[in-house]
Amino acid sequence: MPSRWPEAAVIRAALGIVLPLLVFLGLVLWIGTPGGVAWDRTMLMRVQAHQTPVLNVVMAVLTNLGSAPVVTGTGLLLGGELLRFRQVGEGMLVLGGVGGAGVMGVLLKHVFQRPEVNLGGLSAGQLPPLVESPALPSLRLLFRVVYTFPSNHTVGITALWLVAVLLTWSSPWRWPVAGLALLLVSLVGVSRVYLGAHYPTDVLAGWALGTAWVVAFAQAMRSSAVQRLYRKIKGLIFRREGGPQAKDRRWG
Repeated sequence: MPSRWPEAAVIRAALGIVLPLLVFLGLVLWIGTPGGVAWDRTMLMRVQAHQTPVLNVVMAVLTNLGSAPVVTGTGLLLGGELLRFRQVGEGMLVLGGVGGAGVMGVLLKHVFQRPEVNLGGLSAGQLPPLVESPALPSLRLLFRVVYTFPSNHTVGITALWLVAVLLTWSSPWRWPVAGLALLLVSLVGVSRVYLGAHYPTDVLAGWALGTAWVVAFAQAMRSSAVQRLYRKIKGLIFRREGGPQAKDRRWG
């Protein structure tokens, strides 16, 4: 680590990158122990003990907020709009932060290959049915996943809303956005456990990974090499359009 890094940058790196990565690595080690497996199963059953027909529908809606189509589509739309309005740095942050987190989540699922939720030898698709809901009779089958660690729904929603917090941090909207981000990220994580798609440790790992990736990507964008590349890209875009170079308020 360069000795001349500003103190704020060191704190950001420690809290936003190192700490979440330590949590993630700790979870990797813990899920293979008898204590970790027992805790996962106990917490999952406690969450599912609160199933009701109304909550079934609510959780099904909430969990889709973290789905790949929703997160990817939102990231592409937001990033594209920022680029269209010549906010190149912000657009790169959205596309790289959200897209990179999703790719990392998928890759790590195939690295760890943790099997689907299993209680007492039964797979998620074979567990006793959720409380009857006329709207969604087979939620576990609908939201079934093959590999569970980490939860990519949780990785995606965490990355998307953390990027939103970073983009609005210098505005009066930062605390409302931060509060909404915390609420939605938490609810999507709980929904994954409620629906039997993930163990609690999968969700915790998703929160940690999403946070670490976005903060690391944002920090990398502040490096001198990336800043030079960013200015070249920005110059090429504006030169091609023949317009004045708009001032990018945060990243250049």
